[in-house]
Amino acid sequence: MMNIIINATATRLTLLLSLVALCFSGTALAHVKIKETSPVNKAQLSTAPQKLVLTFEHPNAVTKLTLTDVKGNLVNFNFTANSQLAELHTFPLPSLSDGHYTVSWAAIDKNGNKANDSFAFTIGATAKQSSSHPKDDANDDTNQEKMKSHSHSHSHSHTEHSGHSK
Repeated sequence: MMNIIINATATRLTLLLSLVALCFSGTALAHVKIKETSPVNKAQLSTAPQKLVLTFEHPNAVTKLTLTDVKGNLVNFNFTANSQLAELHTFPLPSLSDGHYTVSWAAIDKNGNKANDSFAFTIGATAKQSSSHPKDDANDDTNQEKMKSHSHSHSHSHTEHSGHSK
C-alpha cells in the first residue's frame, strides 16, 4: 500500500514538473525579439535615412528585408540574406524620395526560432502634412535623434551589411 502511494505521488510530481517545464520552454527559447529599429516605427523624418538598423535582444540572422514605398513598389537596396548571427544589423539605403515607406523583416536565431514584423516611416513634406498632431511637426527628428544618441552600456555583436552595385 505504501509503494502505491509513493508511486502515485512520484507520478503526479513528474507530471507537474513536466507541465511547468513545458510552460517555460517556449519563453526560454523565443529569442527573436526586436529591441529597436532605425528609423523607429512611425518616424516622421525631414530628411531620408542613410541606413536601416535592426537591433535584436539576442543574436539573429536577418533572412528577409524589404522596403516598399506607399504604392507597394519595392525599393532595391541590394539586401542579401545570410546566416550571420548578430544583435545589430545595419543596411545602407539608396537615396530615398519624400514619401511613406514600409520595412518588412524576418529573422531566425541559432535554435531555429523565427519571427517577422514590419515598421513604417515617412520622409519630407508628406511627413509634416500627414501629422495628426501639430506639435509633432516641431519634433520630426526627435525619434531619429534619440536613436543616434542612444548608447548601450553592454557590448553586442554587430553586422554591417554592404550594398553591392549591379
